[in-house]
Amino acid sequence: MNRSRRTRGIRQASSAGTYLRLGIGVLAAVGMAGCATSTTTPARQESAPPKPASSAASAPATPAAAHGVEGTLADVPWSKVGPGWALAVWSPATPHRPGEQQAPGEPAGEDAGSTLFLVDPAGDRYPITTFAPGANMDLVDWSGDGSHALFTQFVATRSSVLSVDLHTGVQTALSGVGQPRFTRPNGTALLISTHFNGAEPGTLKRVDLQGNLQMTYPTEQLGGAGQFSGAFAESPDGKQLVLGTANLNNDLVPRADNSLVVLDNDGTVVRRLAAPMPKALCAPVKWWTA
Repeated sequence: MNRSRRTRGIRQASSAGTYLRLGIGVLAAVGMAGCATSTTTPARQESAPPKPASSAASAPATPAAAHGVEGTLADVPWSKVGPGWALAVWSPATPHRPGEQQAPGEPAGEDAGSTLFLVDPAGDRYPITTFAPGANMDLVDWSGDGSHALFTQFVATRSSVLSVDLHTGVQTALSGVGQPRFTRPNGTALLISTHFNGAEPGTLKRVDLQGNLQMTYPTEQLGGAGQFSGAFAESPDGKQLVLGTANLNNDLVPRADNSLVVLDNDGTVVRRLAAPMPKALCAPVKWWTA
């Protein structure tokens, strides 16, 4: 972005799938699972940048101005936003190694606000909205229709969720604690999960873009398969989910028959899938479409 400052939270629109640190194909399911032994924790899911809907997604954007010069929100050619475009959060604060001194007048990280930019494939950028100093927002998802971005913020012992309308820059704070993700295919709602805590199962709920509860999924026993681990994958059409179990094979949860469970999006259990590894905690990380 032609700035000698910090850029963080970059997310690119792409037709590619989720990058996996660890993945094992589950041929009986339409998913992939990352597994670890029962004494370790499986790799957490990396949310994939979706492909925003576009009538001309592959067409190059018309530069807003000379390369490196910002346009405005009104200049965004929304019909061309698609693969190759990116969202980036930029702060004027310069990062320093431990012991390094800031230059006189240089803004400190906690005193500097940050700006969300939409960046086209040619490097032209459009400011969408700004965040307050010290907000430290993490970009976690981009809706499939390209209209909203999702952020989380962790402060002390609590976390918060913020949805940004990319067409207007309006920020909406959402209630609830957990790991949020836009629903597929278009991001018309949010799925928010929490991870298991010992013998306490994880939770999964769906809320609208204003944070109003639409549905709480039954995750206590998952049709007899065991408690929900908190990890899940959603089908590209949004009609089904694959949830992981957390049968820990320990004093709290003596069961060791870990499995993956397929649900319809109304919470109905469709079937159970055997885990790829015995006595291992497996987490669904990607819906397999090949």
